[in-house]
Amino acid sequence: MISISFILAVLILTTSCSEKEFRLSELAYNNCETENLVYLYESKQYVPYVVMYDNASENTVLLLRKEALPLLMRYVPENKQGVEKYEDGSIDYFLCHKYVDSLSEIQDIIKRTDVIIPSKDPEDPEKTVWKTIKRKAFLLSAGEMWSDTTCMPPDTEPYRYFSEQEHRVVNFDHVPSEWWLRTICDDTSCWVVDETGELKIKDSHAQCALRPVICVNSQVMTYRRDKKSTNQYVLAARPYHTRFNNFD
Repeated sequence: MISISFILAVLILTTSCSEKEFRLSELAYNNCETENLVYLYESKQYVPYVVMYDNASENTVLLLRKEALPLLMRYVPENKQGVEKYEDGSIDYFLCHKYVDSLSEIQDIIKRTDVIIPSKDPEDPEKTVWKTIKRKAFLLSAGEMWSDTTCMPPDTEPYRYFSEQEHRVVNFDHVPSEWWLRTICDDTSCWVVDETGELKIKDSHAQCALRPVICVNSQVMTYRRDKKSTNQYVLAARPYHTRFNNFD
């Protein structure tokens, strides 16, 4: 029996695809230079995610929330001093628990993926080393947004999707808003993307929006929602197509 948790999403594509079936990887921005959106069932409503990046070697695709989550958070809680490290910090904890729980119908196909974060060298506290952690949900780094060697580990480059400035602008409550990146700048501040899509430094106690990323299997097949639809698709087993008949 096919588990209902295999039901993933409804796809609304910004491209005129005439095929009845195709893989999620085919929609990724780095493969087609088109901003395709996949609607995921999150907190009892359908929410658009950008099919941002196909990692062919890992058979995974990164999905970036198109708009900010409906809450603002401080990188460092109001009652704490200094900068809280990303790993196991308040934002990391929120994304790995409450946010992932809100994606209950797709948790079985969300993959734990490598997330690279800066860390202090135990033998030389003044030296920064790069550490890899595994996460199902995470924030992007400054280096993944913009080519700045001070913000990114060696042998990495920004995602092509963000070469368009408009793709770096995110709305919170229908208004362009600043959103956190996971990169710490110094003892009192972190990197954000501002309302115009530019990177800047922000006090870590400020409240900013969150734009999470998740990683899913790239080989999952998608199907046209119904015969009348020309640009709406679903990642689901065929018997469950009727679930999406009332999708607006």
